[in-house]
Amino acid sequence: MAGYKVYLGLNGSDVNRILKDKPSIAVIDFAEFGDTQINKLRAKGIKLISYLNVGAIERNRPYFKTYKKYAIGKYSDWDELWMDISQIEWKDALAGQARIFKARGADGLYIDNLDVVEEYKPRNLYPHAVELLNRIRQETGLYLMVNGADFFVTNAVLRNQRSFQAIQQEEVFTRITDIEGNKAKSQKPKEKKRLKAYCISAKKRGLDVYLLEYRPSASNKVKIKTFCKKYGMLYYNSRTVDLV
Repeated sequence: MAGYKVYLGLNGSDVNRILKDKPSIAVIDFAEFGDTQINKLRAKGIKLISYLNVGAIERNRPYFKTYKKYAIGKYSDWDELWMDISQIEWKDALAGQARIFKARGADGLYIDNLDVVEEYKPRNLYPHAVELLNRIRQETGLYLMVNGADFFVTNAVLRNQRSFQAIQQEEVFTRITDIEGNKAKSQKPKEKKRLKAYCISAKKRGLDVYLLEYRPSASNKVKIKTFCKKYGMLYYNSRTVDLV
């Protein structure tokens, strides 16, 4: 087994590539994979964590027209809109997706874009994020990994209101500089220091910690490996910024 890998740029037609990689944990978008393909991965003992976009909505999703009325702003750099997670209909839809992914064989959920809590502080979305994750956890029992959203995560941990078991932090040692050009470089020192401290604190507080880095240099690969080994974290170094 090859450890932790993130395949959010792939779909069911790429299942053989994933099988060839032999990851022990794979993050995929269940909406892009058929049941037959998911079962092939499960048969190899791969722990599957499905993507779930909680705080934003992509325009290419089949349910976009139904829920775009709850959008509260444009998400810069991505073809997505920030969502008002206080809306009951949106929360019901997300919990429903979680239940479907559980039934299809997901071992966990990769909770994305809870940065909306910080992005729209005046809306007081924090309690709604806590409520939503509590509901998903209670209804599915799935392992919950929160991607980014350090403002939300820190508050949930300090207030003893977390129902998630893990965090993933992107761009600790690297940072994307050009999405379309597939370019990344070393993270700025101040931000790297902040994110490293955040990850260490999360680990010490009992959370599993994963790092996702983009196109790291040879020297950064060594630093990432050394850091994660020291603190008992897992990491994935993506060769592309769009995770294909």
